[in-house]
Amino acid sequence: PLQVTPPRAPRSPESRGTTSVWTGAPHLSREAESSYHSEFRVGLASHPRVVMRTALRPLTAPGVRTRVRGRRTFSSGPAAAETPAESENFFQRNRWTIFLTGAFGSIGGYVYRQSTNTANHTTLTAEIEGRAALVPSEIRDLRLANGLFGRETFESISRSLVVAFPGGRATYDEFGAHIQGYLDAPLVGRHLIDRAFLACVSNPAAAAKTADSDALDVRLLMTLLSLAMRTDTVEDRTTAMHCLLVSTGGGGGGGGGEARHEVAVERSAVAELVGFLRDTSQVPPEKLVREGDEKYPFQTYREATPAELVEKAVTEAKLPADVEVTPEVLKEILVSRAVCAWGSCASRRRS
Repeated sequence: PLQVTPPRAPRSPESRGTTSVWTGAPHLSREAESSYHSEFRVGLASHPRVVMRTALRPLTAPGVRTRVRGRRTFSSGPAAAETPAESENFFQRNRWTIFLTGAFGSIGGYVYRQSTNTANHTTLTAEIEGRAALVPSEIRDLRLANGLFGRETFESISRSLVVAFPGGRATYDEFGAHIQGYLDAPLVGRHLIDRAFLACVSNPAAAAKTADSDALDVRLLMTLLSLAMRTDTVEDRTTAMHCLLVSTGGGGGGGGGEARHEVAVERSAVAELVGFLRDTSQVPPEKLVREGDEKYPFQTYREATPAELVEKAVTEAKLPADVEVTPEVLKEILVSRAVCAWGSCASRRRS
């Protein structure tokens, strides 16, 4: 059997000379008695066999904190001083969990935001592309089928517009009858131009350029006609479009033939020309998408205006703000990455 001898109770000065009338043992003060029992219980709890037998119900002295089989038990006495590890707050104890949770949460949020922004951009691009009357392959086939309709014929028609249509507007039928006298052969694939015309009429942005439901700006009609114009280089095409702007009042008139090519056109006329190219499916849809004002939580997108495209093209080409738009400058604007008329920026990059 387990035998534990309790320590001998000390005698305090207050209890000297006093004895118990029942046992004859000396009386103990309250402080001495508490110390006596505490020392006894500590000695008993430290015995190895007692610790094993009392694992489920450890015996501890008041105010003493012990560890039994990995568990902490507390007595009902005064709390003991906390160790440094126990004094750490919640964030210090879980700093790695908080750090990893925040890191993976940030990465996941970034990926989700980027995917949503890409989806918004793709949605608007698809909407603009859905309004296009012609696809690039149809425009290419139309030009190949009309090899006799080149830059010289296009410029001749442009110079005749001032006399034929002094007001700068004409119906589609009137314009079609006028150009027949300048063509060496009837246009092949006329139905494609008709489809582009119907798309322009149904487009609110293009319809706003008309004074009524029948008459259209002759520059818009000439831009429709340019779908069938076949040229050897991009320079020939941009020069023909410059001649169109000069002949229809976009620059300081006067002169004829090659003299017109040196006349500078107004920047507002260039913006209108870019708008006509946009309405006739001659500007890639992705170039018409611009970031909106709302950036958080997700980036919004909107359709760019022709003036914004020209402004960005001028900045991209590092041209002065008040630059005179000559044929060379017009080429820099139209083939820039900001406008990319006829998809020319892609071929320019490959070359």
